Formats: sequence, C-alpha cells, structure tokens
Amino acid sequence: MKTYIYFLVIIATAFMFATEKTDKPDNGLPLEPDREIAFTTNEGTWMSLDISPDGKIIIFDLLGDLYTLPFRGGKATQLTSGIGYDAQPVYSPGGRMMAFVSDRSGSENLWVANFDGSNPKQLSKIENGIVCSPLFSNDGNYVFVSQEKSFGLATFEIWMYHIQGGSGVQITQAKPKGCVAKMDRIKLLRHNALGVTLSPDEKYIYYALKNGRWEYNAKLPLWQIARRDMETGQEDIITNAQGSGMKQ
Repeated sequence: MKTYIYFLVIIATAFMFATEKTDKPDNGLPLEPDREIAFTTNEGTWMSLDISPDGKIIIFDLLGDLYTLPFRGGKATQLTSGIGYDAQPVYSPGGRMMAFVSDRSGSENLWVANFDGSNPKQLSKIENGIVCSPLFSNDGNYVFVSQEKSFGLATFEIWMYHIQGGSGVQITQAKPKGCVAKMDRIKLLRHNALGVTLSPDEKYIYYALKNGRWEYNAKLPLWQIARRDMETGQEDIITNAQGSGMKQ
C-alpha cells in the first residue's frame, strides 16, 4: 500500500510541474527582463571606447550598455539600456552617428544609431554568429565589421555595410576550396580576419590575420597584420612578430 501511495504522489507532483511549465508562454527572442538590479560604480574593466572627432567626448561600454563621458572627466550619461547587450561603440567621422554591436534583436549583430543613441538601426542580419570591431569608412557612409556567420566555425571575415541598410558586401574571401566536410581542410585554408583600420585614401585596409580556427595549445606565432588592396584584392602580410601581431 505504501508503495502505491508513493507512486501516486510522484505522478501528481510530476503532473503539477509539467502543468506549470506549459502554462508559461514562450515569447521567444528577444528575452524580456524578469527583474532589475541597480548599483553605482566609478570604474570598469575590459571596456571598449572611442573618442568623438572633436576630442571632447568619450563613448564606452559597461556591462552591456553604452555611456558617454566628458574627455576631461565628469558624470557619465547613459545612452542605451534594457536587456540587450550593447558593446564596442565607435563614432562616425563627423560625430553624428555611432556604430556598435548588440544582441537586442535576439542575436549579435551590427547596429548604428545617432550619437545620442536615438534612432537605432540594425545593419547585419545574422541569426547564429558573432560580429565585432566595427569601424566607419572615412566618408561615414559604410561600416566595416569582422563577422562570423556560423558560430561553429569560429572564424571571421571582413564585411562592409551601408548605413542605410542592405545585405552587405564581403571583403575577405577565405572560404576553403574542396570538401568542406574535412575539418583539417578548413583548418589549413580558412583564416580569421579581425579588426579593420583604413588608410587615409581607403586604398588599403589593415587587419589581424590568422590561418585556421581557434584551437587549444596553439603554437606561436598566430596573428599577424595583413594589408589588403581594396581595388585588386591583393593581401600581403606586413608583420613577422614572433609573439603575434594584433590590431585592437
């Protein structure tokens, strides 16, 4: 009898939890906040920042939100908020816009907005990948970004997006030839291209380059600085640092 009663109790308990779980609606992405945590701080670590073209304002990220701060010091002004994680802000050459990385749409993508955070606009449309290191073109009409379109490959290519939208243009083309099912083939021929810097005339772009995907116990050197001719597509390695070279 005791065994039978215990069995009924287990069934009833399991049914109760199953009912509670199905009663909660699944709203999908982006997630909605459940509670808020408020605190005050005067320091941060591992932040990305940029300086306005007139040299008066610093824009930076802190714990998933964007802030500005007078260059000579003072109180920070919060530009973005909410559950979305906003990071890596950069100013346009004229200082009227900013580009940044955010997962507010449910997946990490490239965004632009006015310098005060208003009128945000999503540029890239990645559903399962990573973007990083945005940079405006010298005329402010385009944004370069390092983009990983498939999270499992863990390798990046340089893309360029117009600030008004569009599908974007892939700048580097390092996809492997032959059978992509062989992971050693991908490791040998695919490369990472991270962090763009432009020459003043935009004839060349510079970025950190590493052959192969991320791996444990990798041997140095890994990264070197590459220069790419934007007209011909010619790519040259211009550093030979034993400890690797990286653009930050």
